[in-house]
Amino acid sequence: MSQGTFGADTDAIAKAGASFSQLADAAERMAAVLRSQITSVGECWGDDQIGQQFAKDYLPARAQVLEALPGIAKVLRKTGDGVTLMSKGLANGEEQAKLVSDLLSRVSGDAPASQPGTGGQHGSGGGGRR
Repeated sequence: MSQGTFGADTDAIAKAGASFSQLADAAERMAAVLRSQITSVGECWGDDQIGQQFAKDYLPARAQVLEALPGIAKVLRKTGDGVTLMSKGLANGEEQAKLVSDLLSRVSGDAPASQPGTGGQHGSGGGGRR
């Protein structure tokens, strides 16, 4: 990349966006396993003074964890959606910049870098850098 320019590998960015969806799926599976394990153990700490103290500390923390778990997958999924959208926006911006550059080259009498619709360096449809 030369000074004053910006380039992005939109294919790699799109793949990164998809990986967030896979992470969200894994987080949902882990949350289900944890919820199942916590439920299967039940309240096994007893009613004595030590058990009551344990429950006093444990139950609020357990509730917080079980409440937060679905949010982790949701955040991962939304992050992936945002990264995917960004890759599409970058690819579109790159294609638009190439079209403007070609148009300006024609207006100034210089030969265009690539003909519209031929794909140029980046392929057709915003496939990213290669």
